[in-house]
This record gives sequence, C-alpha cells and structure tokens, in this order.
Amino acid sequence: TLLCIGVTIGAIASILQILTEYFNNVKLGYCKSNWLLNKSYCCSQKYSDKNGIPKEFLEEQCVLDGHWNNYSHPMVGFATYGILSIAYSTIASFLIFKFAPFAAGGGIPEIKMALRGFQYNPDFFSLKTTIIKCITLPLTIASGINVGKEGPSVHYATSVGVLISELDSPVSQNFFQLSENMLAGAAGGVALAFAAPIGGVLFVFEELCSNYIKFNITAMWKCYFITMVGITILKIINPFRNGEVVQFEVRYNENWRLGEIPVFIIIGIFGGVYGILMKRMNIFWINFRNLYFKDHLQLEIFFLTIITFLLSYFNSFLKFDMAESMKILFHECSLTDNNENSIWDHDLCTVTNDTDHHWSLTFITCASLLYALVIRFILVVVSYGCKLPCGIFIPSMSIGALFGRLLSILIVKIFSLRPGTIIEGSYAVLGAAAALTGMTHLTISCVVIIFELTGAFNHIVPTMVTIGITRLIMDKFDNGKGIAEDMCLFNKFPFLEDEPPIRLSKDIRGEKIIAHDIMTFEIVCLKETMLINELRIILQNNKFSGFPVINKDKEVVCYVYRQLLEHIVLQNLNESIVDLTKLKHLDYVIKSVMFINKDDNILLIHDIFNNLSPKLVFVQDNFKLVGLITKKDLIKFEHDQFIQLNGEIANQFNFSESLIK
Repeated sequence: TLLCIGVTIGAIASILQILTEYFNNVKLGYCKSNWLLNKSYCCSQKYSDKNGIPKEFLEEQCVLDGHWNNYSHPMVGFATYGILSIAYSTIASFLIFKFAPFAAGGGIPEIKMALRGFQYNPDFFSLKTTIIKCITLPLTIASGINVGKEGPSVHYATSVGVLISELDSPVSQNFFQLSENMLAGAAGGVALAFAAPIGGVLFVFEELCSNYIKFNITAMWKCYFITMVGITILKIINPFRNGEVVQFEVRYNENWRLGEIPVFIIIGIFGGVYGILMKRMNIFWINFRNLYFKDHLQLEIFFLTIITFLLSYFNSFLKFDMAESMKILFHECSLTDNNENSIWDHDLCTVTNDTDHHWSLTFITCASLLYALVIRFILVVVSYGCKLPCGIFIPSMSIGALFGRLLSILIVKIFSLRPGTIIEGSYAVLGAAAALTGMTHLTISCVVIIFELTGAFNHIVPTMVTIGITRLIMDKFDNGKGIAEDMCLFNKFPFLEDEPPIRLSKDIRGEKIIAHDIMTFEIVCLKETMLINELRIILQNNKFSGFPVINKDKEVVCYVYRQLLEHIVLQNLNESIVDLTKLKHLDYVIKSVMFINKDDNILLIHDIFNNLSPKLVFVQDNFKLVGLITKKDLIKFEHDQFIQLNGEIANQFNFSESLIK
C-alpha cells in the first residue's frame, strides 16, 4: 500500500510540474522543433550532451541559438500572455464549480480537522475531487494568480493515501490506521511540492500532528517511506530536466559574517510583521468576499486574473512564474566573467557589483523590487482563498525573497560595500524563510525545507536566527497560530487547541467552570435488550446521534451510534428482540466508556479529550448518570466563552456543526 501511494504521488507531482511549466512557457514563447514541449524539455533535447552545465545557461543558449523562440512582436506577446492567463483561470473555475467544488482552496485546514476525528464531507477525499484538483492546479498556477501549489499538493496526496488505503482494506482498517496513511500522504505532498523529503516528514509532525494523532515510530516510518519513494520517482522522471531534485539550487562560495547578524534580525522582524499583517488582511478579505461576492465567485476570478495580468506584465519579478523569479532573487552574483554563474547578468548583479555608483540604475532596480513587493503582497491577500486550488507558502516565500534582495542592495549602497562583501542572494533566502515561518508558525520544518530547497547548508545559523526572531514576534504580538489554524476557525471548523485553555477556566463572573456547566442534561438511555418496535419509536422521537445503553443497575455499559441502530431496525421485524450489549460493530459501538464527576474543572476535561481522545464522556454525581459531554460540546462551549471574554468581534469565528458529523 505504501509503495503504491508513494509511486502514485511521485508520478502525479512530476506530471503536474511538466504541465505547469509548459502552460507558463507557452505564454512567453514556443519550441521551434515541437510546440508541445516546454522550455526545459525543448532545450535539454538540443544540449543533451552538455552534462554538468547549469540548466539556466542551457536555456539562455537555447534562446540565442533559436531553438526556443520568444514572441518577437510586443503586442503579440502581450495579447498571448493575457488571453492564455484568462483562459487558464476560466477553464479551472468552470471545472471546479461544475464538477468538484471541494477541489477549491488549499486543503490543509480540512485535513487537520479530519485528523482530529471529525469526518468532513466525503466528497473532499473522493476520486472526482482528486482528479479535478490535479487538472486545475497547473492551470491555476499558470494563470498568474498569486497562489502556490503546496496546499493543493498536500490535499491530492492525502486523498491518494485515503483512496488507496480504502481500496486495499475497505472494511478492516480503523481510523488510526487510516490517519497514519493520511499523514504519510500529506508528507509526500509537501516533500514533492518543495522537493524536500525530510522537510515533508517534519512538516506533518509539526503542523498536522496533535495530541489526538500523536507522533509515533510507525507513522514516522510511513512518512519517511512515502517521501523516499516519491522523490525517487521525481528523480527518475526528471521534470526539471536538470538531473536534480533541488528546485532552487544555489552555490554560495562565501560564508556569512558576524557583522550581518543585525541584518538577520531585521529580516526576522519582517517575517513576523508580514505574517501578522497577511493573516489579518487575508481573513478580512475572505470575510468581505463572503459578504459581497458569494454569488459572483467565478466573475471575481475572471477580474482577478485580468488585474493580476495588467499589474504584473511589465515587471520582470512579477511577470514570470514565482519559482522562476525566486531563482533570480536567490542567485549569487558572479565576480568574474569565466565563472559559471556569469550567466546571471541581471540588473540585480549590475547594481551591486558596480563600484561607480550609478544611482539611476540603483533607483530603477530598487523601485522595481519595491513595486513587486507591494503588488505581490496585495495580490496574495486578495487571491488566497478564491475558489481555485491555492496555497500560500510559495507566494509568501516570494514576498520574503523580494524584501531580502531589496534590503541587500540598500545595505551595499548605503555602506558602500565592495562587491563580494555580502552574499545578496542569501538575504533573499533568509527573507523567504522568515515569510514562510510567519505564515505557518513553524520552525524546524521551515529550516529543513529551506536547506533542501536551496542547498544553502553553510547558512544554517543565519536561517535559524532569522526564523527564531520571526517566531518570537509571532508569539508576542499574534495569537500563536499559523494560517491553517486561523482558517480552521474562520471556516467554522471544530478546532480543539492542544494546550488547555487556562484563560477560559473561569467565566465572565470569575467563577470556576466545571463539567456541570458544559454537559448535555437530556439523555435518552436504552435497555440492554429491547424490542425492535420500541427502538424504532425512540429513534423517531429523538434526533440524537447516539444513545447510552444501561443495565438493570442503571450503569452505562456501552454507547451505540444512531447509524447502527437505524440499520438494525431496517433489518429486523417489529417483534424481534435485540441484545445491544452483543453488538460487534466496533466503529459504531463504544464499550470502553469514560466517566467524570460533575464538579471536574474544564482544564481536566480539555486534557481528557486531547490526550485520551474519547468521542464523549459521561458525567456522574454520586455514581448516578446526570449528563454527557461530546467533543463538539466542549469546542462549542469554549468558543462561546471566548466570545464572552473578547467581545462580539470574535464572532467572525462562529462555531458551526453543519460542516461535520
């Protein structure tokens, strides 16, 4: 099963990378020998004998030799770019709205909820949704809308894990076995989106694991195995056509200096401020969209594509795919003409290597970077959350890279530094790392992902310092949650925090909150043996999702879910007698029931649900059953308390039970 999941995810990721690159390249030009080839494949065919030469050099030479033709006439290039961008987003939105609405969005918040024991809509992990997501993802990225592929990659990879697991053992597999395969699939999705296998494993344990689904050796091995297989398949198919799986390989020959630590701190502060602003502004915009655009979401995508195209086309850092622009921003400028890095004869390098201080070129380059930084920030705010497959990790890294590169130029010019004194590209890498941490609130996995993504291993300490500062800023001035947790709350998902809510241990009057304040008082109990007709009447008169079964001494012996009782009623005659204590359907019968006292504190109840993971607990008073508390009851109560303590403004995160079972 694991091998099949890994191979499938690796093949899908490779195909999507090839398609995404083709859709992006055809907006700018075409292969002279075969218009169906993207730029990487077109150029690699012509220079297959030149091993060891950087891919960027081959592609530049490919254009000079005429094997790849960019559109020569400016109006043709402008029109082609705009028409294809609109066509891509229109086709993607049509497929999603027509066939698979759950293919929209990133998917990580829904997966977090599913891994915490709440069953989301079954269509979310369905084959139809997975296929539509895989089709629309490269179209969305190529349309130029400022979203990434990481969240959608986690979604389709997790869906593959679910589908193959259910196909392999549709009956015998329990929730915890399925959840481990979901974790492993998610790890594969992150690993292949970033080409970072170890980072993918760490990501799922830092982001998706909780006290409900805990870290264990079995889950770690499954994650490791699937990421290993997936990356191997990526290496074999070689979609980047460079023989490597490192997406943004850099070669920093110089090491960092102690005097640069204040700059690392500045970049870390930027990451924290960016994360706070981006999350708050994005949630505000999504709320605005839900209020005013909810009946015109396809039209919004159409106008968003046009606006993005018009604002981005004439700026070199916005016109190209975010991955391509980050390659430029990450790169170290060459000091000699015979260096293999001399292919990067870009204005960024001309500005920093020029000792004659041509301020006009410096001003134009800095203005271009600043424009790209501001416009991309605004476009990410309004793009993330639209009804297309969308992630926010790569867009955030792109914003951080723009800031880091702009800061490096300012430092070189303000302090009149000689060329080679600092590594300008490393500041872009650190900016990307800080922005990624600012959005995810993760640390270790972000450090490892950046190393695997760039290969910049001699900048371990600067990356750790930068990410540490970002995390401190987020902990001090934000709610301590990443974008996934915030979207769980905003989308009204039932989200139980891992840490006990000490701030909610007392109500608005200052009185201690106990089980009696939270529990459901109305309980309908079933006897051990019942007539089918009696059971039918109870089900008709009550809409509870389950019922406790009590013995002659009024003691609870088990809890039976409604679905099983309805099935029993349909399969038996009215006068038949059923013994509810002998039911063997483990997914629908809870035999290990848990009791608490009505005076137990909410902190203890929270810990019980988080660490022991029961579906519900029974409340007793002097060994007499007086009520019960489900996980949804606790979440709803904590949310209501949060609103009372923080005011009605918190009600934008209103709890809803309609999305879960």
